[in-house]
Amino acid sequence: MGDKNSPKTPLERERIVVKSHEAILKWAKSHFGHYLDQLLEKLFRLADQADNNDSQTRFFQIRDEVKKQRHAIEQSFIEHLNGAFDNYQQQKATCSDVSQAKQQSETLALVDEQKLEESLAIATMTRKACADCAELLYGLNQRFAVLQGGQQLDDHNNPIAPGVFAEGIQISFAELMLDGKSQLISYKIFDSLFMAKLKGLYNLLNQHFVTQGILPNLKYHAAKNPYKDDTNAAADGSPEPLPEELQNIDSQQSIIHQAELYQLISEIQ
Repeated sequence: MGDKNSPKTPLERERIVVKSHEAILKWAKSHFGHYLDQLLEKLFRLADQADNNDSQTRFFQIRDEVKKQRHAIEQSFIEHLNGAFDNYQQQKATCSDVSQAKQQSETLALVDEQKLEESLAIATMTRKACADCAELLYGLNQRFAVLQGGQQLDDHNNPIAPGVFAEGIQISFAELMLDGKSQLISYKIFDSLFMAKLKGLYNLLNQHFVTQGILPNLKYHAAKNPYKDDTNAAADGSPEPLPEELQNIDSQQSIIHQAELYQLISEIQ
C-alpha cells in the first residue's frame, strides 16, 4: 500500500471517496430507474401470458403496487446506499455477512417461514454476485481499505458490496403490500435485471481508482470462497441431514409451497 503515486493525505483520500460516492449514486439511480421500468413492463407481459387467474392477479398486483409506490421505493433504495457509505466511513459493517446465513436461517425457521424464504433469497442473490465478481471485489476491498486509511476490508465492509444492493431491494420493497411469493418474484427479477450489471460497475470503479494511483499494481490473490454452499455436505460428499430446526422445510406442505414458487420463477425466466 506504499505506492509512491497513492494519495497520501486524508484530505486527498476523502476527496476521492466523495467523488466516487457521487458517481456510484448517479449510476445506481440510473440503473435502478431502468430496472423499475423493465420490472413494470415484464410484470405486464407475465400477467398477459399467465395461464391461470391466480398468477395473472399476482403479477398485476405486484405491478400496481410498484407503480403506486415507485418514488418511495427509489428514495428508500438510495437512502440505503448512502447509509452504506456512512457506515464505511465510520468503519462499520455495510451489509450482513452472508457466510453466516445458515445460523440466521436456523433462527428464522423457528419464527417465520416467509421471513426465512426472503432471507435465503437475499443471501443467495448476494453469494452469486460475490462469486461472479470475486476478483473485482478483491480489488475494490483493497482499494477502499487504502482510502479508509489502511484497515482491512471484506465484502461486508465494502460500501458497494453485492449485499448492500441486495439488502437495499429488500428494504425498499418491505413496505409494499405484497405476499411472500410476490416478494420473491420481485427479488428474482431484480437479480436478473440489476445485480447482473454490478460486474460492469466494479470494473469501471477499479479502473478509476487505478488512474488515481490507488494500488495500480495490485495482483489478485484467490482465497477460499466463503460463499460456496457446502453447509449440508458431509466429508464423503454426501448431504448431511438438515438441522432439526429446518427439517420442517422438507414437510409435504413446504414441498408443495416450494414447487409453486419454482413454477412462478420458471415463468419469469
